[in-house]
Amino acid sequence: MVVTSAFRCQKYQAFLRAAGVNTVVAKASQHELGEAADIVPLDQKDIKGKFLDICGKYFDSIGLSDHFLHVDERKGKRRWNY
Repeated sequence: MVVTSAFRCQKYQAFLRAAGVNTVVAKASQHELGEAADIVPLDQKDIKGKFLDICGKYFDSIGLSDHFLHVDERKGKRRWNY
């Protein structure tokens, strides 16, 4: 597993929003609280397979992209797609 993004300060979040980079940047992000990470499996083809199933055992909140999974510490089962 590779962590591609974790804690982001408010200033960096604002930069990402303003830059319109190729990512989804929430207005109220769990990344700013240090409670989220974007991760990818070593085998990039497995994002929607076993890797997603394993992460689902440890995280209630998972956002699925074609290129990464967003996982965070919020309680209550949430699943969404980017």
